[in-house]
Amino acid sequence: MITQRYATGVNNANKEVNFLSSPVVSSPLGNNANKVATPEPQAVTNKPVREKLYRIRSKISKEKIVSQRTANCGYKTIGRHAEINFNPLHGSVNVSNIETCASVWQCPVCRSKIMQKRANELQIIEERFKAEGGHTAMITFTVPHYKHQSLKTIQGNHKGKTGISGAMARLRQHRAWRSLKKQIGYISDCRATEITHGSNGWHQHMHMIIYTHREIDIETTEPVLLNLWADCCEAAQLDRPNNHGVKITRGASQYIAKWGAASELTSTTAKEGKNGNMSISEMEATMLTDPDSVKMTLKEYYTTMKGRKLLTWSGHNMRAQFLDTELTDEEIAKDDHGEGERLFVVDVKTWHQIYNTGLIGTMLSMIEKDPQNGLFAFLRANKIRPEGIRRNIKELPLQPELKIDLSKWSYKN
Repeated sequence: MITQRYATGVNNANKEVNFLSSPVVSSPLGNNANKVATPEPQAVTNKPVREKLYRIRSKISKEKIVSQRTANCGYKTIGRHAEINFNPLHGSVNVSNIETCASVWQCPVCRSKIMQKRANELQIIEERFKAEGGHTAMITFTVPHYKHQSLKTIQGNHKGKTGISGAMARLRQHRAWRSLKKQIGYISDCRATEITHGSNGWHQHMHMIIYTHREIDIETTEPVLLNLWADCCEAAQLDRPNNHGVKITRGASQYIAKWGAASELTSTTAKEGKNGNMSISEMEATMLTDPDSVKMTLKEYYTTMKGRKLLTWSGHNMRAQFLDTELTDEEIAKDDHGEGERLFVVDVKTWHQIYNTGLIGTMLSMIEKDPQNGLFAFLRANKIRPEGIRRNIKELPLQPELKIDLSKWSYKN
């Protein structure tokens, strides 16, 4: 038995839980969103990084390699205007009344906030589960890959039981896996794929955080699991992996904690590639300097991964057990600590001109530095007329008599 202290309203109650006899679930931890007329996510507190993410999103949208929903993210207004708000509590600026896609696969701006939240959730689950006497391990499954293979071929299909998805489906249904789960005191697991691209084409492997009653004996478990995984790969029309096909390490916190820079599990696009491979985030950054070298590779990735799950849970419902609240990707993407105080209302034409500069992140930083004059400094620097800016919806267009010295702004255009 593992005990857990629950919070019910304002009262706490002790409840003893038998994980192995609890309801079993298998569900995604989030997927793509519908249109939401809510504040655009501002997950990145590092302003240069935030500015770069906005530039990348603008670039990939203009290149028409993402879905229309992602192309509209941050561009299309809900109604006839966008709103720029300042939150004095956090000292941050956000834009509301615009469409937000909440796509973890195609939108670098939405992705940063969603993945950061997921990493935080996994860290909380890890800490609370271990405090109750549980054990965790990270299992990494890799598959052979070749330059001529498409990402769709390597990824495969869960229902058709092909590719890495099919190999994992076969493994989970195998009686040897069920027997192994009993031996290690299996409770739950969480899975995600990591993808990079290099001279040998697409490189994909799958990470699994596994939660158990007992500590896994790596020396005896790893070879058994490797043989099982190799058999499942062959059955899923993949080549048999070598001795590095399965790697088990104790605990998952070291991987989860990396996410702020690059977590292996939760940031499927943030981790830097190894052995000359490029991560998705590195390819997206290359879109700003040499788009032709990576554009079609990124398009293949966006097309293949669209609609797939980011994280998939099986076994006991760890989220309900250890998290105070469970949020969808849409809820995470639209949450920005409240909209704050509205500074400006921007008509559609002017907002589109602002968006098309690709410098929304720079604009936000300038307004955060000077809430009164920062927007107008940005407009002047980018030769955008201010007639479409109002303090509120009913007010006439502003005609500011501002003498702004643009030399004080250190931001590059």
